[in-house]
Amino acid sequence: MWLPPEIWIHIFLLAASAAYTPQLYEIDYIPFHNPPREQERVMLNLADQAMLALSLVSREWHRWTMQFLFQTVRLSWYGSRRLHEGLQRSVNGAHCGQWTKRLELSVIEHEDSSYLVKPADILLCCPNIEVLVKYEDDLLPHSAEGVDLARLRRFDWYYARYRDGDHQFATEDDDPSRGQDFLREVVRNAPNLQYLSLVKRFRGNPRLGPPPSSLLLPALVTLHVQLISLDVWTEIETWSFPRLKVLRVDAAFISLTGSSDRMWPTVEVVELLQDQGSIPSPSKIPCILATCPNAIELNYYIEYVQPPRVDDMVAALVQVVRLHFATNYDLRLPIEDPEEDELWNHISAHFDMLTGPMFPALNRVVLCGPWNFVVENERYGLFKKTLVGRSCRLDLE
Repeated sequence: MWLPPEIWIHIFLLAASAAYTPQLYEIDYIPFHNPPREQERVMLNLADQAMLALSLVSREWHRWTMQFLFQTVRLSWYGSRRLHEGLQRSVNGAHCGQWTKRLELSVIEHEDSSYLVKPADILLCCPNIEVLVKYEDDLLPHSAEGVDLARLRRFDWYYARYRDGDHQFATEDDDPSRGQDFLREVVRNAPNLQYLSLVKRFRGNPRLGPPPSSLLLPALVTLHVQLISLDVWTEIETWSFPRLKVLRVDAAFISLTGSSDRMWPTVEVVELLQDQGSIPSPSKIPCILATCPNAIELNYYIEYVQPPRVDDMVAALVQVVRLHFATNYDLRLPIEDPEEDELWNHISAHFDMLTGPMFPALNRVVLCGPWNFVVENERYGLFKKTLVGRSCRLDLE
């Protein structure tokens, strides 16, 4: 059956896509969207395998599918040399690296010393990269010096997880800066960066990193900060974000910024991320809104946030509040008795906050996630009636 190349390419695109593929390339902020979890990555790998199988059908299909095979590139164990050679390979007069839109850097501890390939070498082969991910399982020094990252729109920086419980960054060739040098170089070389994620997990006593550097991120719109330590906060506290609109943070960030004078006057949307363990107290809501005085939208996971007291503050500009009902399994709040259980008391306290004086400009409340058992309860009906009475919309997503 003959079909024009455009139709075949569209078919190949569908074959290479999984339900979670769009999240890999997100630049614009979408409430409560996070990078794919491990089981979702399995599906993405299956999609890659399907595309590889299609590329072996014929020379023509091979030529058409190459752009999809190289769209997302993952650097992992023993792979940098082979990957570097593949990116430099010429197909139809073009190097395969030109099709790469997303690059994931991971472990490269075991390399052939006679043919050492650095991340900068890989980056130079991918001139059209839009999303860069630096994973936490790589402790080796990296450099992006001299690499033009003008097309980069998103950078997810996860650093650093110890290889075992006793690891203290003392083994040979470990990066004493914990990758902050690489972070600086990428940010400095990416003037059009719009989305930046900083996530840092560690055990043991943190070491003091290199002195902070003042950097300008002229195009950054979304900043995601989670599980960072003092040295990372000291770093970004000196940075300038003139166009920042969205701030996604957790309790660790709010705790670190509590003693800081740093304000975020350009931020319009605040999202409180999920914190592990018990709900931090006091409530994070007044703390973060106090540093974002011009926020008009607040999004958070209701089971992970302590409701503030009604007299804690007045957020005069907030117009939209989104509540996500992701389950906090660490709390184990019972839901068998909807009249007396702790979970319902927790939900009701948040409803009271939304219908009280804290948000005088509130005109829309959005409930995201599995709210079914709440919606079926009479307390929800009273809450909805109160909101409608003050000309506030209530939506389910």
